[in-house]
Amino acid sequence: MKVVVTLILVSFVCLLSAQNIRHIETINEDWSFFKGEIENPFSNEKTTIWESVTLPHSWNTLDILDDEDGYYRGDGWYKKTMDIPKVFENQQVFIVFEAANQVTSVFVNGEPVGEDHIGGYTTFARDVTVFLKEGKNEISVKVNNAHHDEIIPQSADFSFYGGIYRDIHLVITKPIHFEVANLGTNAVFITTPEVSRLAAKVAVRAKLVRPKKGTYYVKQSLFDDKRNLVKTVQSKSKYGKEVVSSFTVENPYLWSPENPYLYTLITEIVDAKDKVYDRVENPVGFRWFHFDANKGFFINGKQTKLIGTNRHQDFYKKANAVSDEVHRNDMKLLKEMGINFLRIAHYPQDPTILEMCNKMGIIATVEIPFVDKAAANEKGKQNTVNMLKEAIRFNYNHPAIVAWNLGNETTMKAPSDLGEAYTKHFIETHKILAETIKKEDKTRYSYTVFFREPAYQDKLGIRFTEIVGYNKYYGWYKEELKDIDKNLRDLVKRTLALDPDKPFILSEYGGGADPRLRTYNPTRFDFSVEYQFLLHKAYMKAILEIPEIVGANVWNYADFQVEHRKDAVPHINNKGLVSVDRKKKDAYYLYQALLSTTPFVAIASKGWLKRAGIADIEGGSIATQPITIVGNGEEVELLINGTSLGKKTFDFSTAVFNVPLQQG
Repeated sequence: MKVVVTLILVSFVCLLSAQNIRHIETINEDWSFFKGEIENPFSNEKTTIWESVTLPHSWNTLDILDDEDGYYRGDGWYKKTMDIPKVFENQQVFIVFEAANQVTSVFVNGEPVGEDHIGGYTTFARDVTVFLKEGKNEISVKVNNAHHDEIIPQSADFSFYGGIYRDIHLVITKPIHFEVANLGTNAVFITTPEVSRLAAKVAVRAKLVRPKKGTYYVKQSLFDDKRNLVKTVQSKSKYGKEVVSSFTVENPYLWSPENPYLYTLITEIVDAKDKVYDRVENPVGFRWFHFDANKGFFINGKQTKLIGTNRHQDFYKKANAVSDEVHRNDMKLLKEMGINFLRIAHYPQDPTILEMCNKMGIIATVEIPFVDKAAANEKGKQNTVNMLKEAIRFNYNHPAIVAWNLGNETTMKAPSDLGEAYTKHFIETHKILAETIKKEDKTRYSYTVFFREPAYQDKLGIRFTEIVGYNKYYGWYKEELKDIDKNLRDLVKRTLALDPDKPFILSEYGGGADPRLRTYNPTRFDFSVEYQFLLHKAYMKAILEIPEIVGANVWNYADFQVEHRKDAVPHINNKGLVSVDRKKKDAYYLYQALLSTTPFVAIASKGWLKRAGIADIEGGSIATQPITIVGNGEEVELLINGTSLGKKTFDFSTAVFNVPLQQG
């Protein structure tokens, strides 16, 4: 394989010499891995036994699910040898990590490259140019996922898997290039400050690395979805200054959940002879939106109820080392379900998620892992702010994003129990994070998610953001199904009484369902699939009828692994609409029936294949059992073995038939 890498890199040199543009490729293969501390990591001694791995990779795929308490949280080492036939003359070489959890140290040929990267969920890059040499080069990476008082998350109801669990990219540019090793690795920032059906204004900021002498321009070329050129503008650059370009597009196609039309903006560095030195591409979606606390969310002037889910990034027995194909399949299942809203929780996720949100028309919010508790020191506060900046800057150009969320259930560890000094620090952390969002991005909303009662946050003084979300599990952890509508209306009333101008999102709701547990008598907290179905039906009735709930997100899209959980299935949070291996539960079909815009009908309980029951008469072979049908038509007819059981009118997209099931 090393020979192949050599040949590829040689071709890169030829390619770059001819075209003078950047090259990007993943370098996920042929890594060696060792779990644990290494006293002399760059020694020639062969005492350390390495295993061969391919990225994405996590060292917690198995111990997260075993019966022993805890899972490995410590050092993990990765190394890779690359044969480079010559030093990249007149070129810059970067290694870009989509993410590694959670403290990452990079070495080339035994030399440290830059400072450690702090945080396990954001993208970062290292310039390795000066460390490379002709011939064999060893890239070494140490990753550590141990608890750290200066790094969030401090605690949470999910597992902090260790490893290089997303892709790594090799990026090669000319010395004149758009910044790569920038906070968040993005160097081109696109805004659409004014959009209407008649015209859209576009403003683009670009950060360049270039010599003091020479004349260089930034060229912006906008293409439609068929790659037809729509507009070209060119702006002269000045050394050490951002280049700002602007232009107007007449009669733009608009981006919306119903029609997610995407343009492509190609941004290039050129000289007076139009020679290209660097090139990057970004999606552009023309839309305007706003939230109204009483009327809801509007996009392109259309009132739109936001209905969707939350999502974690893991998969059964893979921890969070999940391929792009799995991420894309998740998004396809969510789109098939009919959602238009995704809370990307509780941390920035793989770039493919927002790529698919853009393409599928799914409105998104993105947050950082400020969960349960603050990192209770000044360094921790700065690390948290940096994570937020990285998240915003890297994801800035996605039209799907409408809000940045600074945290989730941050009072889970009650500040009053942690002392006056912590409480002051805690409040200041919320304030600076809310301010950072608006400094970094004035085009989107700031957002926080709470779980305690509204008056609690108001008394603390942490309701700094423009939108507030609440995680409430009525009908699951407390109260009954019949009280869901009343409780939600009362919650909305109480939060709007404190801040009448702050829109309300029901950021989490739901209940657990073990796919193995079925019942004819569902009750609260029984983990049956049937109770989960009834719970979501009750919630959706209320959500759709309360205009002040501008958006709602089911917790969760999929069951996920949590080492400390002891629910119906050990180590699994079962609140998903699909299982850990993505098998659909009954409630998934309910949402599909309620949200789909095309004709739809399904047997909701189609997964209940092996049934038992008491015969209708003594000695008989027929047991009559209820079967639920979901659909978005007016009525439905059910046939069993070719015999019709008649028709029923759908009631909130559901109809229940008493079906005589015969033995066998």
